Amino acid sequence: MSIMIVHLVDYDSKIPNLALMRVSSYHKSLGDEVRYSKGKKASIALDVDKIYISCIYKKNKKHVNTFIDSLNNEYSDSPVEIDVGGSGYDLKKVLSDEIESMKPDYSLYPDCDSSYGFSSRGCPRVCSFCIVRSNLTCHINFIFLIIPHFYPFSPKS
Repeated sequence: MSIMIVHLVDYDSKIPNLALMRVSSYHKSLGDEVRYSKGKKASIALDVDKIYISCIYKKNKKHVNTFIDSLNNEYSDSPVEIDVGGSGYDLKKVLSDEIESMKPDYSLYPDCDSSYGFSSRGCPRVCSFCIVRSNLTCHINFIFLIIPHFYPFSPKS
């Protein structure tokens, strides 16, 4: 297998993007060259083999689609594979088990001095603006299993 040049675009995250850090680790483990850019005006060289774009906020989905269209126009002579994900783009898309199990590559965020992860996922609240309830199915039962002593009632009642 030949070495690929992979470019990661963190379109709109406010904190380090855990998924992109895992994608970076995966590709580096294969010996691929990984490049990174942050923000809506990402500059991507024409020599890349694959582009990953992460969009966290739903309000930016149409802007990401415009960005993808411009990339497709730029790469019209030699099409490049573009993989887009994130909670603001596609709630059903998940990383492969192999990528999900990778240790995050914090070198993408040299100014980051803390680690990120999930001790639990989901939320028992029903906020109208939030995507958590539509993204995770067993959220309340999961929380009860993890931290049942925080609730004064039984999950079966």
